Amino acid sequence: LAARIIRVSRMPHDAMLRDQLGCHLIIAPLEMGNPFCEAKSELKFFEAALARCPVIAAATQTFTEATQGGRYALLAQNEGDWSRAFEQVYRDYPKAIRQAEQAHDYVMRNY
Repeated sequence: LAARIIRVSRMPHDAMLRDQLGCHLIIAPLEMGNPFCEAKSELKFFEAALARCPVIAAATQTFTEATQGGRYALLAQNEGDWSRAFEQVYRDYPKAIRQAEQAHDYVMRNY
């Protein structure tokens, strides 16, 4: 599994967007209840949606609202949720891609 995870250093925004086109999954592991993390925008969600890439995100208020309560991304509130979300994507990646396609259409209509 470690060979399938690629870490990259910080990069310019346009390079990051191009990089997302080659990703299989985008994660937004924010700290629930942290005022800084709770104030983060939904950029990570809608940029990934534009790239038609599945998303697993912390269930902050912003991500919950942006994803219509998890309709367009998998949301996690705790460690168990994160584990289940990763397992769900691993076990049924075609379903995750379908959700990402729906997210793309939703983002194109609303953002």
